[in-house]
Amino acid sequence: MNFNIRNILLWCENGTLRNLIFKENKINVITGDSGTGKTAIWSIVDYCMLNSDKFNIPEKTIGESVSWYGIRIEINGKMYTIGRNSFLATKDASKLFYFSGEGVIPQEPEDNIRSKDLRKIIESEFSIDNNVKVPYGGKVIKKGSKVSFRYFLLFVAQTQNIIINDEVYFPKQSIPKYAEALDRIFDMALTIDNIEETLVREKISELERNKRRLERKQNSMELEVDLFNEEISELVRKAKEYSLIDENISDYKKAYDELKKVLENPINALIYKEDYETSEYDNLLKQQVSLKRKVKNLKSFNKEYAEYKSLLNKNYDSLKPIEFVKNNQSELISDEITNRFIGQLDNQLRRIKEKVSKKSPISIKVNEEIKEYEEQLKEVGRKLSLFNNPLELSYELNSNFDRLVTLGEIKAKVDLFKDRTSVIDYSNEINLIDEDIEALSVGLTSHEDRKSSILTWLEELIQEYLDESKDALGNYAGYRAVFNYSDKTLKLREPKTPNIIDTVGSSSNDLFLHICLFLGLHDLFLQAKSPFVPNFLFLDQPSRPYYEDGKPKEGQELKGTDREKISIAFRVLNYFMRKALNRGDSFQMIIVEHIPPEIWEEQGLECVHLVEEFRNGNYLINKENIK
Repeated sequence: MNFNIRNILLWCENGTLRNLIFKENKINVITGDSGTGKTAIWSIVDYCMLNSDKFNIPEKTIGESVSWYGIRIEINGKMYTIGRNSFLATKDASKLFYFSGEGVIPQEPEDNIRSKDLRKIIESEFSIDNNVKVPYGGKVIKKGSKVSFRYFLLFVAQTQNIIINDEVYFPKQSIPKYAEALDRIFDMALTIDNIEETLVREKISELERNKRRLERKQNSMELEVDLFNEEISELVRKAKEYSLIDENISDYKKAYDELKKVLENPINALIYKEDYETSEYDNLLKQQVSLKRKVKNLKSFNKEYAEYKSLLNKNYDSLKPIEFVKNNQSELISDEITNRFIGQLDNQLRRIKEKVSKKSPISIKVNEEIKEYEEQLKEVGRKLSLFNNPLELSYELNSNFDRLVTLGEIKAKVDLFKDRTSVIDYSNEINLIDEDIEALSVGLTSHEDRKSSILTWLEELIQEYLDESKDALGNYAGYRAVFNYSDKTLKLREPKTPNIIDTVGSSSNDLFLHICLFLGLHDLFLQAKSPFVPNFLFLDQPSRPYYEDGKPKEGQELKGTDREKISIAFRVLNYFMRKALNRGDSFQMIIVEHIPPEIWEEQGLECVHLVEEFRNGNYLINKENIK
């Protein structure tokens, strides 16, 4: 991705403009003393590129003097100017932005674009659209969320606290969002995954998830079918035992249909069917039950009739005094009413006496029927005694009770399974998904194979720069590059052994490992034509291992081995630039430093360009820029 910074712009409160001019395809160096504003250079670039996290622009002098920060950049052949209002007033990221799609540097910026619209413009230049998504989630970043173009800026800066760190090689790794982002966009940056293949893999992953879901449903359905068949088998056995269905049924579906028919007309199911084979023993038992029921009913009638006659006798006794009255009627006062009343009572007494003394034909008939039924019972009993293990009288009642219970159980379980009897077979859907996966996989490079190939290539490129740096690596000269993919660090392996060195012992060696890793990465980005990573690198004080508080460690001049090592570092950087330009690629570096220009001038490093020296009263913000 073609990207270079042409200008860093500071519109000051007093109306002046501080303008730093950079060249494309050069190693642009700003060198000078400590406290002159060099370190703020990357913070200004980062701020104008929509950083919303932490700002390292000093408030004193710079912050209090600047009203707008800006950068003029060339991206993919287009010139843009981006300005952002000072954050100092609110201690927060400013929401006021200036944008020119033609690279115009205004006398005074004005708010003319919303941050989200500016972000869309930058995203399009970084080849980021809605298809560029986070492949897997974390604690902060969600899976499937859109990738931020700012994640790829992790590859373009080595800040002063990172450049000699022996454990961390990328900036902002203390911020959880960026720590997660590095892992998630690393394969995209190195073209291990391109967008087309990433989309295909996402589609394949989605199909595989759907397949697993259907397979779970299929397994669940098969388990339910097995359970259903077991339950139906038990019900069928009980139904046959109590003659509720034909005992010759052996088909599950037919048996289940018969059970449902039983429930449609349960009364008929409780009646023994003529076409069901019934034994003589069962017929005798039914006769016995019927006869005993008749005898019991007739005896109950006799009992009630006897109670009725007893009541008549009581009434007869109560009316007997009427006979005495009638026999001594001459002694009573006689009148018409009294005579009529005594006559009625006498008439009732005679009728009751007649009924009590007379034997009822009903009673005779009932007793005769009881006797006849009892004779029949004796005959049935004699016949039953011819059978082995004769059943008790309660057999028929218990049998019907069990049949009722079984019928209720059948109804309950049929209701339970009525919604599960329609078996859905997902085999066809699963087969179609397999066909889609197979079609999408045709020509798709194995992710692990491509990853292994790309990482091997990266180590070869890093090794090239390590070999160029061998005179600065001391005892580690000739050691082999080993890129640790999991924690994104560079290790060294002792030649012709498997021994990997965890620590290289000095900040100078750490510096060269950082430089060689990032030069190797950008060499790969350029050759693989990574669409996401800018062909740009910012280095903050690569001479830091050899300086203390901005001054050489051994006095006022950088000399001896320290001078030689920083000279080697610049030669390696120049080697990378010359290699890239000879290949026809475009690349830009910006370096802020303490070293004097003669370090590269004496070596004739043609790719190094001095932007400004911040010495002898020259600063990022000069006196004329302050109110």
